[in-house]
Amino acid sequence: MRLRVRDSMQPQRANSPFNFSDADLLARMRNFEDHFTERKAFGDDRDWLKTVVAFANSAPIDFPCILFIGVTDNGEIQAFEQNLDTMQQKLDKKLASAYPRIPYFTRVFGEAGKQALAVIVAGSRLRPHFSGAPFVRRGSKTVEMTDDDFREALAWRDSKAGRILEYLGRRIRAINIMGSGYQRSESHWGEMPVVEYCDSHYVILRQSGGAKSTIPLGHIQLSFDTSGGGTLVLEIHR
Repeated sequence: MRLRVRDSMQPQRANSPFNFSDADLLARMRNFEDHFTERKAFGDDRDWLKTVVAFANSAPIDFPCILFIGVTDNGEIQAFEQNLDTMQQKLDKKLASAYPRIPYFTRVFGEAGKQALAVIVAGSRLRPHFSGAPFVRRGSKTVEMTDDDFREALAWRDSKAGRILEYLGRRIRAINIMGSGYQRSESHWGEMPVVEYCDSHYVILRQSGGAKSTIPLGHIQLSFDTSGGGTLVLEIHR
């Protein structure tokens, strides 16, 4: 049987950790449920989305977790037949609500004329995931977060990025710092740039003519200018 690839994942390579045989799946299906294995009967679809989100958020990065659909609590495939293609379409629809989207694989497997569905989910590098999209306000409208919105929201948890984001859309001071100790020199930017964007990796500063500068957050130290009403100062170490 072929492994079916869902969402944006590319087809697996031969040495992929998701390349389970039927024997592998049957052995894991019969084992006790643990942090990385869940069994659900065909009619029990209420927690499919919650389980997949929990796997993606909790497992070690790239470690495969399995949600078995059509398997009883005692680890046996249910005897009555189901249209598994329809079941997979139902699964796809439910998992489409996850945000950010969670890559997953589905695999039909079985024994003794009975078949079930294995949903294989890796511990995600894009965590945290949620069982629905978060929302933000744009003007008078409530809209779903974009990926940039989400990264910006997470950046508020980073002390440095969060402090810079307090000045989003406002002018700050920027100083280039070259060398250190007796070799240290400073050059102040000719004008106060506007903070256009910041996440946990970099900040984008925009000057009045529209020119933009992208600066790695690791090159920046923060200080504060108390004169003239006060403003944030970015010390950029070159």
